[in-house]
Amino acid sequence: MERHSLAYVGVDIAKATLQVDAGDLFRGSIGNDAAAIGKALEAIGKRVGRGTGIRVCYESTGTYGRTLRETCGRLGVPTSTLNPMKVKRFHESGNRNQKTDPIDAAVIRRYAESWQPPEDPPPDRKRDDLRELVSFRTALAD
Repeated sequence: MERHSLAYVGVDIAKATLQVDAGDLFRGSIGNDAAAIGKALEAIGKRVGRGTGIRVCYESTGTYGRTLRETCGRLGVPTSTLNPMKVKRFHESGNRNQKTDPIDAAVIRRYAESWQPPEDPPPDRKRDDLRELVSFRTALAD
């Protein structure tokens, strides 16, 4: 199925919660668990127009984003993992100095709308586990 446009969903990730900004489609804080993520994606999916896809975008934050990535993969919702420094520079370019979770989620969404980042490969549990182990080993070695 060819999609005509994308609705970008910016997500600011924390250990227990996710701040979600999908523009006029959905804004709010949800739990960082599969059930809450699924419910939010379903609500956004009901509000997007026909022929419009959803792309969930978030900053690379280590293990806290794993549930979001896996849930999106299971539901067939593509994701884009963003470089936090690029998002920060994008935010600073607008001379905005405020920083809150809702603002961060909105900045992530606006960044994705502007730069249209590539889609992540589908989640692979073994690859993700290996990536975490390598990251942990590097931190220990440092």
